[in-house]
Amino acid sequence: MLIKPKQNIEQIIARVSDKLESDALIVGPISDDLSMFRKVDVSGSFYNLGLFLGHCAIELGYRFPKLKKKREDLNLRIIDMYKDCYPQYLKQLQGVADAYGASVEAMDLTVMEHFFARMGYEGYRIKKSAKSGFKNMCTVTGATGSNGTTYIGRNLDTFNITGFLVNSTMDGVYKTVNTSGEAYYNYAVDGINEKGLFAGEMSITDPKYKRNLKSRYPDVPSVYCAHMLRIILDTCANVNEAVSLLQKVPVWFTNDLWHIYIADSGGNFCIAEWDENGKIVLQRFDKKLIATNTPIMEGDDKLNKCPRYSLADQLINSKNIDSHESIYQIMKSLSYRYDNTYLKKLVFKETELKAMKYLKTVWTSTYDLDKLSMIIRYHENGYSEIEMAF
Repeated sequence: MLIKPKQNIEQIIARVSDKLESDALIVGPISDDLSMFRKVDVSGSFYNLGLFLGHCAIELGYRFPKLKKKREDLNLRIIDMYKDCYPQYLKQLQGVADAYGASVEAMDLTVMEHFFARMGYEGYRIKKSAKSGFKNMCTVTGATGSNGTTYIGRNLDTFNITGFLVNSTMDGVYKTVNTSGEAYYNYAVDGINEKGLFAGEMSITDPKYKRNLKSRYPDVPSVYCAHMLRIILDTCANVNEAVSLLQKVPVWFTNDLWHIYIADSGGNFCIAEWDENGKIVLQRFDKKLIATNTPIMEGDDKLNKCPRYSLADQLINSKNIDSHESIYQIMKSLSYRYDNTYLKKLVFKETELKAMKYLKTVWTSTYDLDKLSMIIRYHENGYSEIEMAF
């Protein structure tokens, strides 16, 4: 059920805020020159956030996701999984259930993995924006610089969609600043937490890994990929903890297969990938890691066939990485922007250059894992700096 044209999701959020006398969720503009990039603040208890979102869902006409008998056993196992890895989420679901006058036990948790995403997907007409879209062509590059600080740069190269810049101070988990798409809080695309842990994603485009894509929730308790990034940022202090989480909790993918890039302030790096048989492959690196859309497990020969990968490797080995600006200049050289002098070297076909009407570097985010700061530059206002810090 799509939102009626006259409904404005941010007006609904403001109404629910007044109704509940709650600031659990605040959504609005970042600045006057940005309309497709929205600021999101979440704070307080997970229960209150769930209650807030539940009331928003009711106003939007969303039905309560009632559990069918055939899924009762799977539902109980999903509850047990979240009790172990992320009990805060169950508190959020309790808030949603109470808004509907129902219980978590009566709620289909397989549906809830995408429930919150509807508010962004439908509320900002992301489906309409994506009709002319292309597969994501993202790059994440990180290195521990000459000053001992680890810096991360991330280009989101995709179609032009509304995104969210999220500041989270939720109870019982780490503070985070991150980007998100579709779901305001429950999903993450790239970000950092107060412990200096970075997590971000890039698409895998090789068709031989398509068997890892699932059109429906898997037969075993699993966490949707964008939700897993949120859990990593909320609960993990370093790469070791993120690796332990990924080793015990299955991750599932729908339309796009990802690999997940993790780094911490100690200069530890890891890439999480899923092989042709769906088995997780975790590879660790020290002081440096470059990732584009080719699985790292494919090896150097395959990686160097990607022009962005080979250029990133050349630049990161020849530049002094010691600031946000230095890692940003590398990311700019890898970006789909008309002011990128390297651009023609990075595209495979002239048609890709023409396709920049749709496909572009939507944002470049850079991170200082020591000073715990993020600077993001969004295409809509000419990549002007927006800084977030703890």
